[in-house]
Amino acid sequence: MTRAAWGLAVVVSLSVATAATFGVAFWLLRSGPRQASSSPMHGPPAVSEADRAARTLVDRGRNYSMYLGCNACHSTDGSRMQGASWVGLYGSTIRLSDGRTVIADEAYIRRSIVDPGAELREGFANVMLPYDELTDEQLDALVAYIRSFATPDR
Repeated sequence: MTRAAWGLAVVVSLSVATAATFGVAFWLLRSGPRQASSSPMHGPPAVSEADRAARTLVDRGRNYSMYLGCNACHSTDGSRMQGASWVGLYGSTIRLSDGRTVIADEAYIRRSIVDPGAELREGFANVMLPYDELTDEQLDALVAYIRSFATPDR
């Protein structure tokens, strides 16, 4: 390969990588509900409208969390990171840094996103920036996504 061809290949590769990086964030926020595959033999899976709407909300929450970078500090596999893991969080009783205990319900999670220092969880530093510019729809989606990691009995 000539030096000119090699240089062109590098430029094209970098352009594709850059376009892919910026395009992914846009696609994540704009992507709609995922379509279930249907088999000609079995037809589409039976899903109620309520289940479909809930799944769509969780999918949007996943997209928002990836776009906002939540997974840089919060794990979805139970491992400890800078922020609390989302596995088993929803519905659990947690101890706050001031010694009080609260239930990690929808209201607590929304407050923790919008004003992270208001009720700081014990054992974690107050390093999260407030996301007070999020819409109610975005907050609903994020809460639904976090709730999807709740233990089965919650």
